[in-house]
Amino acid sequence: MESIDIYTVEELSRGDVRAFNRVVDRYYKNIWLYFKKKTGRHEIADELTNDAFDRLWKYRDRIDTDLAAYLRQISYSIFLDWQRETEKERRQMAEYLSEYRQSEDQTGGQDALNAQLDMAYLVNKLAHILPKKRCQVFLMSRMHGMSYDEIAKALSISKATVKDHLVKAKKKIAEM
Repeated sequence: MESIDIYTVEELSRGDVRAFNRVVDRYYKNIWLYFKKKTGRHEIADELTNDAFDRLWKYRDRIDTDLAAYLRQISYSIFLDWQRETEKERRQMAEYLSEYRQSEDQTGGQDALNAQLDMAYLVNKLAHILPKKRCQVFLMSRMHGMSYDEIAKALSISKATVKDHLVKAKKKIAEM
């Protein structure tokens, strides 16, 4: 990555939004391409790139003179976090399915088991086609019946972001 001038880095460290926007303009594409290559998915790359710049802003006071290296470090850390979370979700889904298979053996409730497996399959499919936050917002809305306000408060995001996630989730699901 080509570096940005030291003056911009210093302004960013002090909380200058214009400097932050210059950094985003300069590095967004490179970071997005890194995440796209690692995850293979546009939506995930979008979300992780936004997370990287959120983290940069949050920890801007820790930036030294090598902003590009700092962004690489942040991006790598975010990717590892995403990878661990994805693996954790896969393990939980496997445990979930295993528990319900055992439940079926004990109760003999084939219809209930089929409904539960269908739901588990749907949740698993959603987790694979939607970015993590978008999936989380969709499930909170549709499965748990939470309002936009409740979701926004629980996830520390705006109601407009909740609405945006739901619109994009519905569009992606319709494409399936």
